[in-house]
Amino acid sequence: MKDSMKARPSPATVIALIALFVSLGGSAAALSGRNTVDSGDIINGEVRSSDIGTGMVRTGDVADDSTPTALTGVDVANGSLSGSDVGDGSLSGSDVGDGSLTGEDVGNGSLTGADIDEGSLGQVPSATLAGYARSSSGTGCNPTSTTYVDCGFVTLNLPAQARVLLTAVARSYTPGGSNQFGFCRLATSNGVLNGTSVGAIERDALALTTVTGPLGPGSVDFGIECNQGGADIAYFEVSVSAVAFSSN
Repeated sequence: MKDSMKARPSPATVIALIALFVSLGGSAAALSGRNTVDSGDIINGEVRSSDIGTGMVRTGDVADDSTPTALTGVDVANGSLSGSDVGDGSLSGSDVGDGSLTGEDVGNGSLTGADIDEGSLGQVPSATLAGYARSSSGTGCNPTSTTYVDCGFVTLNLPAQARVLLTAVARSYTPGGSNQFGFCRLATSNGVLNGTSVGAIERDALALTTVTGPLGPGSVDFGIECNQGGADIAYFEVSVSAVAFSSN
């Protein structure tokens, strides 16, 4: 009798075994049917990238822009988007911040006249005009011999090789005496422009013009220079204009 009583489990042992079986059975129990997992079955914040198949998140899974949970710029890694991520022709002026684009954002030589509203252009400051066109007026000169002296000039800073239309006007006068004459011609800092020399006598109005050969790039002086061939002669009301255009 005593041996059989020792082999019988105690009530506490029986209860512990029952609890163990129930707990094991509960964790191993499968959910019945399909599509039975919902949001309530998932702990908040426990779904990771590795739990989602590649390419499984679609447009329909993302909140529309009108909702507070829509994606914003902070949801996209800086520099991660490329041209293939944006629909052709889908961006407009309102998608670009005012003043955010600079010269580095535009391809060299990609803009043409059709891209610019000519009516919106104002007068270009003279500081930036140099290299394309320039005009100057001076008091003139009073040479004392057959040696030519500068009577007026302008300087162009040519951004590329160019031909230049050069025009100069002047008036001659004589303080007194007879046999008063001289010559004027056009020249550049590279040398005299052949075929531009004209003679001047008392009270002449002189007009000289020519188109140079290709010059530049860089800074080039353009002007009129005159001399005295006989008795005293001087030149005043001098004006010089130079306009650069294509070298072709």
